[in-house]
Amino acid sequence: MCTDRKCDAKNVAGGTYYHFGIRNSVLAELASLDFDLRDLTDTLTLRVNIDGLPLFRSNNVSLWPILSRIKEIPNSNVFVIGLYSGVIKPSNVQEYLNEFIQDVKVVVQEGIQYNYVHFTVAAPDAFICDAPAGAFLKCVKGHNGYYACERCTQKGVHINRRMSFAELSGERRTDQTFREMGYEEHQGGVSPLSELGVGLVSSFVLDYMHLVCLGAMRQLIYLWLKGPLKCRQSVKNLTMISAFMASVRQYLPRNFSRKPRSLLEISMWKATELRQFLLYTGPVVPLKNIPDTMYRNLILLSVSIRILLSPDLCTENCDYAEDILKNFVQDFGIIYGLEFVGYNIHSLIHIAQDARNFGPLDSISCFPFETYLGKFKKIVQRPQNPVQQIVRRIHEKQKVAKQKKISISSPLKQLHFSGPVTDELGTCQQYRQYKCCKGDNCFSLGGRTLIVRNILLSSCETPNVLCHFFKSYEFFFSYPIDSACLGIHFVSNLSKDLHVISVEELRR
Repeated sequence: MCTDRKCDAKNVAGGTYYHFGIRNSVLAELASLDFDLRDLTDTLTLRVNIDGLPLFRSNNVSLWPILSRIKEIPNSNVFVIGLYSGVIKPSNVQEYLNEFIQDVKVVVQEGIQYNYVHFTVAAPDAFICDAPAGAFLKCVKGHNGYYACERCTQKGVHINRRMSFAELSGERRTDQTFREMGYEEHQGGVSPLSELGVGLVSSFVLDYMHLVCLGAMRQLIYLWLKGPLKCRQSVKNLTMISAFMASVRQYLPRNFSRKPRSLLEISMWKATELRQFLLYTGPVVPLKNIPDTMYRNLILLSVSIRILLSPDLCTENCDYAEDILKNFVQDFGIIYGLEFVGYNIHSLIHIAQDARNFGPLDSISCFPFETYLGKFKKIVQRPQNPVQQIVRRIHEKQKVAKQKKISISSPLKQLHFSGPVTDELGTCQQYRQYKCCKGDNCFSLGGRTLIVRNILLSSCETPNVLCHFFKSYEFFFSYPIDSACLGIHFVSNLSKDLHVISVEELRR
């Protein structure tokens, strides 16, 4: 395994730190590509994530890794630049980031040479963190402070022992004023990242995983369950909603990593489950089970985030999504009470600005970084020297360059003879599955919805499917826009005519 016997970890900011280096990490990432990057770009832009991760339940040992992805590489892997471990978070942000900052300056000035090709390296254009980590790195007030908002100068108000940010028209913060320490109530000191010349307002994105999924969506469900009495009395069918959630499990395609579960287990829901409820099951399951005002408020959030996540809709509809989010925040305060319009709910009015600057919110979310962080817990076997353990495992992975032979199995499964078939294709073999399972048989094609009935393979051809199309289409909701604009329909009246379609046409 070529395991390193020594690990030059340093004592930094009250803990242990090891710096992998940007150059080494980027070269390892470029070596893993199966295409020539020169065809896409000659500039590499880093997107950085920094967050804390508790390792064990029995002690306070935690990790604070510096992770990154390369913007220009489609579906870029996450890699480690630096790794810190201690019983508390780094005691000094300047010491913690010093080696990273110096490294960025060097690679920006010199670039990176790979396979006799020189790549220019740009300074990080986005720092993707949750609110506490962002406040730590920027040296600003935390999310519970009076001037906590990262994007506007609105002062919070205490209402029923909660910090509320109910106004929608606060003055926007600017990178220039922040650099000049012009926000005395907001800034607690000079951030070391200012040495890199990055915008400490615009470059710190509002991560929708924490802000929307774990923040606004979870808060909405908690308010239905445990909120003010008027809300709990309005939502009378929680048992029915939870039963409905369980009943749709078998119909969800494998695109979803987790299946729906009861609302009563909301405290254990992961971010992917909350995302699934927000965008997919949420508009369906609560329909007619919660008051219309609450349902319409939920739809405002769902539609706006769907627009900001969609590559097809995001670019031209950011202004519209921003208006919808402002309506959501305003209505949220009326329905549930102004005391619940906290940092997360208020920040929704600013999240469309990140979509304007960086594109769809999925490209600047914490989801891939959180997935990578989960691997650290599997690597660390004991609480002593966690940094050294992780460093050795990562170096082993980088050094061992054995190519595994991948056996290519047929995607067609479960041969059968029970039809239906068509004379159009002649003699065919019939299969029940093509890379799919139950719940994966419903597709959208050219604006129409179909159900796959059989999979046929004729000689020397790609597989075809026999399918039925639905004939009747209606919008599922009309507020704030017709759901058909988002590709959401209520379908009925399944045709009895069978149609033959190549399996390669089934994409959605």
